[in-house]
Amino acid sequence: MRQLYIFTAGDADAREHLNDSIRNPQPSSLLDAHLTAEQVDYLRSLLPDPQSFYAWGAVPGKRNIPMWNQMQDGDIVLTVFDNRYRYVSFVIAKIHNADLARAIWGQTSEGKTWEYMYILTQPRAVDVHVTSKPVIDYLNNGYRGFSRIGDERLAKIRGAYGNLENFVEEIFSTVVPRSADEQDLVVAEATVDPTVFDSENLVDG
Repeated sequence: MRQLYIFTAGDADAREHLNDSIRNPQPSSLLDAHLTAEQVDYLRSLLPDPQSFYAWGAVPGKRNIPMWNQMQDGDIVLTVFDNRYRYVSFVIAKIHNADLARAIWGQTSEGKTWEYMYILTQPRAVDVHVTSKPVIDYLNNGYRGFSRIGDERLAKIRGAYGNLENFVEEIFSTVVPRSADEQDLVVAEATVDPTVFDSENLVDG
């Protein structure tokens, strides 16, 4: 069953990262330097445009890693900043790779990078305040960092709207893909084993 994740872009670095990989895609050739040929071929087979990809990531942390582990392909991701929902996208695959993350976003002053990555469909711009009706009746009134909407709230959404897809379509006026056949927002049906894309398991070329 689909989950709903939120990431915020509250500081200057995060806003710059939006330009790097949410507002604009990265070339998929960047994958070649950090993944095996087999992994690159598989990822390209999932991408709506094999020549580019959109992505976000989380730094290692006690909260971030378990949430990232729960994330599955097809999950819905909302981007929030300035107390407004700004983008809607969908998870295509997950990658744990510090070198790739560093190549896209650099690193923090402590030397951390956003290595718990998720590859996304092209984010669609939206503009909904977090406290506006009716969204405030179902989602949180504020966010910090990377988070998942809790099971009780998701159950309330499904009770009112039938499913999460209907809720997102009505609240954010965007299309939610229900199968890989919807070519404008492809979400692959294959389940991605995150260990396949874990940097510790990569084979040197």
